[in-house]
Amino acid sequence: MKKYIILLSALLTLSTQAEKYTIYWNEDKNVTDYSVDITCIETGFGTLKRFASSGNPEYTVELPDGLTYNIKVIAYSSDSIPAVSNTLVIRTKRPTPQVKAKAPVIRAKRVEDEPIVDSTVSTRKQRRD
Repeated sequence: MKKYIILLSALLTLSTQAEKYTIYWNEDKNVTDYSVDITCIETGFGTLKRFASSGNPEYTVELPDGLTYNIKVIAYSSDSIPAVSNTLVIRTKRPTPQVKAKAPVIRAKRVEDEPIVDSTVSTRKQRRD
């Protein structure tokens, strides 16, 4: 059974709060299909992407920040016998905290009673009947 080598190339995508990884492995002419199995260790959720061997042994994925992932590549020959790669563990960086607004400080002062002066003058003409 051949071992599959996985190399990583990491590209940071700031706008989506995820890290983009391209997973590579060596191609085997006896392989008809590949699957990439990605499982989040903290949540237990995983995805399995299966695709035909196309001469391009790579898969690009965005992994959300602050989590750890187990990644495996599974190769299938024409008789559907799987060959599983080593397990690659990727821990994405913690998201940088957003700048927090400073908490307002509230104060109060007593308002003294002031006499009310009516300074409005009516400019409307009164109607005569």
